[in-house]
Amino acid sequence: LMRTIESKYKDTKHPAVRLLPPPGGSNRIAFREETQEDVEPRHQADAKWHDGRQFALPSHIPTYSKEQLREWGYPEYDPAYDNPLWLKEQWKKEYADPRENANFFLDQKDPEFWNNVARKPYAKAMIRSEQHWNGRKNVWLQQFENVLDFNVNRELIADALDDCAVETKRLVQP
Repeated sequence: LMRTIESKYKDTKHPAVRLLPPPGGSNRIAFREETQEDVEPRHQADAKWHDGRQFALPSHIPTYSKEQLREWGYPEYDPAYDNPLWLKEQWKKEYADPRENANFFLDQKDPEFWNNVARKPYAKAMIRSEQHWNGRKNVWLQQFENVLDFNVNRELIADALDDCAVETKRLVQP
């Protein structure tokens, strides 16, 4: 890589030359042996350490059935959205075909761009999932706030009991 850069800019002796992108652009830089075209999407459970050992998944991560998730109120979505190969093909279609991608000719600064993104079926599933988790988080935060309020009130009551007469303490305390 450095030879390529130095050969293109061989007339220059400035130290910043080695910071320039290669002649083909920065998208030509690869830190792996395989090229992007050869790479298949992999699930993180299939990942390996640099020395070839398999990653060990944590044993404490539970798995739940679809029925349990439905019973607990999790949003349902198309199982194809979990398939990395399907997503890769879908994104390829959207990248190449304006009929598949309403944003094909739009810039990110266009007001309609993000509305179009949110209209995609898999984006709707992500938004529903995000809303579900935000709802659960808000419930947890409310419960935590209630616990903190009860703890503060418990301290106030304990301080008030310290100022009471001994007979009152015997009646109230367990």
